[in-house]
Amino acid sequence: MTIRPLNAIDEVAIAQGLRTEPVLTYLANQIRNGDRITPYSLITAMDLSVVSSADISQASDTETPVVLNQWTADDLAVDQGDSLTLEYYVWEDEGRLVTHEALLRVADVIPITGSAADQTLAPDYPGITEANNVIDWDPPFDVDLGLIRPVDEELLGHLPYDA
Repeated sequence: MTIRPLNAIDEVAIAQGLRTEPVLTYLANQIRNGDRITPYSLITAMDLSVVSSADISQASDTETPVVLNQWTADDLAVDQGDSLTLEYYVWEDEGRLVTHEALLRVADVIPITGSAADQTLAPDYPGITEANNVIDWDPPFDVDLGLIRPVDEELLGHLPYDA
């Protein structure tokens, strides 16, 4: 567990009897299970107990626990305990994006409801947020729109935007 110093937001929340929760959302290039790929997924780092009761105490040194939504688990044909590979960009000091990978272990699979459907966890991003379809994305970094499948577009049309 990382302990971070209190800031003004924490102090106001405590005074109001509320809890703060640090969250980081990032656009992954792809999640892979063998030759099955789910392209361009939003990955949110947060306290997993917010969305799942899965026991993550047995996390390994090589695989980070991840909670997947049911759609992604079905798309990748994975279940609790299975391993995945996450591919993502890292901005290098030289001013270029470099592809990195991380090994993940599925700790739990949950429905796209509640915190798992909270679109406010993702920031607005130019070239992506205002697009009505993934195929219309125009971000300031390289994306392979050829990876986008009809099923990806269909998912976006069915997400609960009022979560």
